[in-house]
Order: sequence, then structure tokens, then C-alpha cells
Amino acid sequence: SGFPASGTYGVTGSSYNGSGTPSAVTNTGLGVFNSTNPNGTWSLYVFDDATGDAGNIGSWSLEITTGSPVATYSWSPVTFLNNAAIANPMASNVTAQTTYTVTATAASGCFSTADVIVNINPAPTAIVSGGGTVCSTDPLPDVSFALTGTGPWDLTYNDGTNNVPVTGINSSPYVINNAQVGTYTVVSVSDTNCSGTGSGSATVTVTTAAAWYQDNDGDTYGNPFVSQTACTQPFGYVADNTDCDDNLMAVHPGATEVCNNIDDDCDGMTDEGVQTTFYEDADGDSYGDTNSFTMDCTAPIGYVADNSDCNDSDPLEKPGQIWYKDTDNDGYGQTGASTIMQCLRPVGYKVVTELLASSGDCNDNSGAIYPGATEVCDGIDNDCDGLTDEGVQITYYRDFDGDTFGDASTTTTACSVPVGYVSNNTDCDDNDALEKPGQVWYDDTDNDGYGQTGATTLTQCLRPLGYKAAVELISTTGDCNDNNNTINPAATEVCDGIDNDCDGATDEGGLTTYYADVDQDGFGNPSSSIQACAQPVGYVTNNTDCND
Repeated sequence: SGFPASGTYGVTGSSYNGSGTPSAVTNTGLGVFNSTNPNGTWSLYVFDDATGDAGNIGSWSLEITTGSPVATYSWSPVTFLNNAAIANPMASNVTAQTTYTVTATAASGCFSTADVIVNINPAPTAIVSGGGTVCSTDPLPDVSFALTGTGPWDLTYNDGTNNVPVTGINSSPYVINNAQVGTYTVVSVSDTNCSGTGSGSATVTVTTAAAWYQDNDGDTYGNPFVSQTACTQPFGYVADNTDCDDNLMAVHPGATEVCNNIDDDCDGMTDEGVQTTFYEDADGDSYGDTNSFTMDCTAPIGYVADNSDCNDSDPLEKPGQIWYKDTDNDGYGQTGASTIMQCLRPVGYKVVTELLASSGDCNDNSGAIYPGATEVCDGIDNDCDGLTDEGVQITYYRDFDGDTFGDASTTTTACSVPVGYVSNNTDCDDNDALEKPGQVWYDDTDNDGYGQTGATTLTQCLRPLGYKAAVELISTTGDCNDNNNTINPAATEVCDGIDNDCDGATDEGGLTTYYADVDQDGFGNPSSSIQACAQPVGYVTNNTDCND
């Protein structure tokens, strides 16, 4: 019912992957290979469970037995099928593209699947567009039929009088160039697969021409001296021909006369009853001097319509001027100070254009205090932001153990170093003055106050186990046995076969001289002696034997 793909396989229940010793498994079923292709490379793995022998495999073979023929068929989905349990069912009335999956199952339980796609061919359509109304002197318009479906198409349309068939149309749209007068509709349409429907209509009509006058200025009044004949109103032309100046939109019959040296209303008169009095504005603040004026249609250069200036020599002194208090002349108005609205300048006041800001100065008696000033660490809000010494204070770290290294987790900010704080934050243990960055530690495992001779020092913050700083030691070196706190340079040498005081000598000053007493008479031979901590057998402390 199927075969395995190319690859490496172990027997059922085994984790064997082609190397090492395979598990001993008696079940050799290969059911997991159902519905796969047997073509590929098969490999035989042999495990040699003895040593020192040799041999070879001349050949080997693999027999694959397939299952029984297909016994049942099952189709999914079953929608629109006449029978979902046969090999070749019929599908009808399918409304959308559908993928059907068939599963063929043999009596042995082996199975295989495959997909069948059913496509839907849409009915063709024809949509009419184009046509329109044209002048009798213009070319006739086109009528277009937009076609959908699969070509070639056969189309029959009606031109308002007759049905016109067209066959073998290979591309969309189908276009009738210069279509004759009439209303065009679709009678029928079909493509390679189906018959369809048509929609829309297009009408072709013809009109006659009329006289139109140029309206160059767009005021809806035309120039009587420039015209053309057309079926529809040309762009920039109107039916009226009474404009006296076709270059000015505001000039036409019925327009309001304004003072501009032009006959605005086309009545043959210019600027009748519309001139104005203007006053000299020497300082350019838009307020004029009531004692100096002229009459004109528009304000001459240096003149305005207003005559209420209190000082025509200062553009800042004018009616309605708002003045802001800036006593210290630092360019910032005093916060909370009332403004003054008047023409003449009050003492100690400026207008907003003379200021960097009309408000914000928190101390208008000091020109060094204002928004934007450099904040310095002096207990004063120099930049008027409501904060004192912000951004200029230095972060200091608590140095509880007084080792000049601070605790990064305990901070304060200030202008100068507070008592008990430092600028360094690298202490690893602020409760132990000896545990600090760069500390050199010496090995004193036996805690006798002497560092081990030849031991490597450790430079680190935290205390290593069995190590001390130099200040905790009598000496940073000299201990010849760091596993025994009774052995060190200050220890008393005792006669025990050990260098107790680490001076490189053993039992010095503690040995006793013993003399050989071969005849065991209690008197030793003065010419045969040894030194020892305890009396050896056959030796005595007496050395007066004359014949041993």
C-alpha cells in the first residue's frame, strides 16, 4: 500500500540512527512507511560485537511487500457530489472553485490521498459606454463594448434601429469608431464557454453651433470684439458681449465703483465719489499723524487711513500698545507683573518685540536671573524654571565604611561633597572598609596572621575565602605551612621534626645529643653520637664509656 522514501531507518521501537549499537528489537514492522515512494538509497548497518576479527558481506537485499488493492473511496467535502464513496463521482451546480480530496483505503488499512480542483467559468458580460452629444462639424464619438469572459466572443447590439451581429471578437473592448446617431444597447453576448448578458447604453446626438464671446477675466461678461461659433459653450467664452475691459474681472456692467483710476462699472466715468483721506505715518507703525494728510484712491507710500498716533517718530509708541515690565533690562518680562496698555512708553517697560519673552523672569531686579540663564550651583533658581541647582548638582555616594569608595545604591546630590559621601560609586561592600576596588588580598588560610610564602595574591573588591588584607596581617608572607596556624615565623620551634618557625631549619636548638651504648652498660661511646628529639633505642645521654 506504499513505500518508504530515501533515508535512514531503524526498526520499530528502536532509537538506532545508524551509528553505535542498535537495540535488540524483534518487531520489524515498517507500517510507518505507508504511502511513500520506495525509490532512493537504502543502507544496511552492521554492528561488529567482537574485536580482533574481520569479514565482509558479499551482498544483501531488501524485500518490500505491498498491501492489497483499494477497498473504499472517501471524498471530502461531499457538497455538490452525487456519490462521495465511489472512485469517480459527478459534481454539479458548483458555485465556486472547490478542491476535493479523495482518500483510497485498502483492506490492509493502507491508504493514499489526492486532490481534484473544480473551476467555475463565469458567464460573459458586455457593458456599453461612450457616445455623447457632438457638434455637427465635429467627428462622431466612439461607442465601446467592454467584454468579460474567455474570448473569442459573439456580440449582437442594437443601434436604435437595427440589431447588428458581430462574431469572432478576439479582444475587449469592441469599439465602434465614429458611431452614427442613435442609442446603442446589447442584445446578446457569448464567449467560448457560456452565454451571458449585456448592460448599459450609449447615445449619439448632434447639435448646431451658436455665437460665443471671449470672457478672458472670468467675470461672466464677454468681449464684443472677440467671438467664435460653436455647438457648446467653449471654455473661456460666454453669451454676453457687454464687458468694457475683459482683462479685469472686477470691471463689468453693474460692478461697484472703487477708487483705482478705472471705470469699474463701465458707465464711462472713473472713481466718481470714492476717494479717501490718508494721514502721514512717518514711523511706519500703521498709525498716522492727524496734522499731516492727503486725498487719494489708495494710500500713498508713507500714508495710512488712521490718524491716532501719539508719537509718529517712534513705531513702538502707538495706540493699543501693550507694555511689559522689564526693570532689569534682561529681555524677559517679570512673571506675574501687570501689563500696561497705552500709547506712550512707561519707564522700565518694553513691548513684546523687544523681549525674548513677555514673561518668565522670576527676579526682575537681577539681570543675571532669567529663563535660559546658566544654572549654577548656588542655591538660587538662576534660569527661572522653578527648580534650584537642577542639572548642576553632583551625585555623591554614601561611604559608610570610610574607604573612599561609595555605595552605588545610596546617593545624594549636592553642590559640594557632603560628610560621609564620595564621588566614587564602585564599593562592593560599604560595610567593610577593607572590601573595596583594587584591594590586594593575601592567602592566610590558617588565620595565623602571616601570608603564605609563594602564594599568589588576588586583587578584587570582595574578600576571597581564606584571604586577608595587608593591614590585617603581621606579615604578608613568611608562612611556610598555611594549613596549620601553629606554624609561622613567630612560632616557638619545638623538637617535632617540623620547621615550626618557618626559618628554613627544623628542630634547631631543641635536639639532644645521644651516644651509642652497644654494650648496654648505661655509658655511651663519646665518638659515636646522633641528635634526636627523643632517645633512640641503643643510645644514652652519657658519653663516658671507655670501651663500648
